[in-house]
Amino acid sequence: TGLADQPSRLCYALTGQRCCPRTVQSPCRRPGSRRLLRRPRLCRQCRGDPRHSQGSDSTPRLCFGRYPAALRRLKGFRFLVFGGSEVTGMAEQIVAALPGSLNLCGKTTLLEMAAAMQKCRMYVGSDSSGAHIACAVGLPNLVVMGGGHFGRFFPYASLTSVVCLPLDCYGCNWSCIYKNDCIARIDPRVIFKAVRQVLASSSVKSRIFAQTSIGANFRLNRPQCASAHQWIDSDKVEWIPIKQGIFQRLQTAILALYRQAHLF
Repeated sequence: TGLADQPSRLCYALTGQRCCPRTVQSPCRRPGSRRLLRRPRLCRQCRGDPRHSQGSDSTPRLCFGRYPAALRRLKGFRFLVFGGSEVTGMAEQIVAALPGSLNLCGKTTLLEMAAAMQKCRMYVGSDSSGAHIACAVGLPNLVVMGGGHFGRFFPYASLTSVVCLPLDCYGCNWSCIYKNDCIARIDPRVIFKAVRQVLASSSVKSRIFAQTSIGANFRLNRPQCASAHQWIDSDKVEWIPIKQGIFQRLQTAILALYRQAHLF
């Protein structure tokens, strides 16, 4: 089942009790977070760290490029973007695509970031530090996850939901030969549908929103759709299949036919 429950097992070995990570904010950290959030209605939803903790150099660009397309359809929300100063440029592109957002990359410590996230409705991002901090402060979070280490680190808490595109190349340890198709082919509409469900209701189990890609299995020399159940104990999570949008499915099928006909 991978290492998804290791935090709980480590805690049990040390204390005899199973628990999820927590962070305790000192009072001196809270004024700093309030100053960051003075703009009205800014923190109804949190968009997290645009970095990706694993993968090739192209993985961050693939991840953050999908967030604006997925989140701009949400009405009445504004977004905070967290991360280090090295991703400020990527974050600015997210902020430009999501009017009213605030780029906090390189402007907070980890504890200030945690304090700010406590005032948010939700975290959306990759399987990086932001998602772990979200679990620690009790914030519902949606992780866009590839197949390199699928199930190894996430999910370990019911607060976490996952969006993924299960392929038969899962478990590659990020030695990818397919240009990160497991991330690149995730439809932003699938992320949007998952965000809406997470905002609408909580769950006693972690939820995995698995994209089902019609037509993808006809692509030549590309990874094929497959089940990801072998990577995660299915009794501990709720699997929720989500179809691509119809136009995306048609585009995928047309590209597959062209490839088969060797037209390009």
